[in-house]
Amino acid sequence: MIGNKLLNIIMDGKVPPQERTAIVFAKIITVNPVSIKVEGQKEPIPSKFIYVSNFCKRHFHPNKHKHTGCYNPLTGYETEDIEEFRAIKPGDKVVCIRSNGGQFYYLLERIDTEGFA
Repeated sequence: MIGNKLLNIIMDGKVPPQERTAIVFAKIITVNPVSIKVEGQKEPIPSKFIYVSNFCKRHFHPNKHKHTGCYNPLTGYETEDIEEFRAIKPGDKVVCIRSNGGQFYYLLERIDTEGFA
C-alpha cells in the first residue's frame, strides 16, 4: 500500500530534483584535497561537496604474529599486516551517490579493474 503510493509519486515526477538521489560513476582527479570528475560532466567536483567512505581509505587488518610449528621453515616467521583496502589515487574509478541536487557526493568504493583487459 505505502510502496504503491511511493512508486506513484516517483513515477509522476513529484519528487523535487534537490531530493532525488542517483548512483554515478566518477574518476579521481586529486586526492588531497579530493576532487572527482563525474561521467558526463565537464567540471570537476571540489572536495567541499565530497564525502569519502572507509572503502576508499587505506585500511589494514593487524596480523602480526609468529608461526611456530613442527616444520623448520615456519618457526619464527613473522607475518605482515593484511591490506584490506588501499587508498584512492588519481585515475581510480569510483562509484558515488549523488544527492541534494548535486551538492553532496558520497564515494562508495573503487571500481577495481586490475586483472581485467
